[in-house]
Amino acid sequence: MAVIGGKWKPLILFHLGHDARRNGNLRPAIGNVSGKMLIQQLKELEADGIVDRFDFKEIRLTYIPECFRVCQKHKVS
Repeated sequence: MAVIGGKWKPLILFHLGHDARRNGNLRPAIGNVSGKMLIQQLKELEADGIVDRFDFKEIRLTYIPECFRVCQKHKVS
């Protein structure tokens, strides 16, 4: 529980839901979080294996919940 505890991580995970979101789209959805704090929390979630960071070779980065990526691999068409 300590991995997803705190003020911002539950909100981040709620807004990620089962969909990938860019950092710029995530911050306004959460509200009063500073850009620095959001990035720090996302990096911690990434280090703990809860979210993955994808760099599409653009200026923006996209974060996706780990469970969504794993579930998509096992989805039957």
